[in-house]
Amino acid sequence: MDHNEKNQPIYHEPYNDAIDHLSKVEGYPSGSIEVKKLPKGIKILWYIIIGGMIGLILFIVLGTVLK
Repeated sequence: MDHNEKNQPIYHEPYNDAIDHLSKVEGYPSGSIEVKKLPKGIKILWYIIIGGMIGLILFIVLGTVLK
């Protein structure tokens, strides 16, 4: 995104009406995604997936070392 001299974002006009309509219907994030604002279910799923991967890696490493 471009910025002007006052460091304010410059919004460009859409290429055509179809792209403008698509952006209004689908919606685009206005900035970076804040994980703290995600729904609780997605956070819990994220923690389960990451925790499972770390646990599996530790299980494999400890299994090969203690063999």
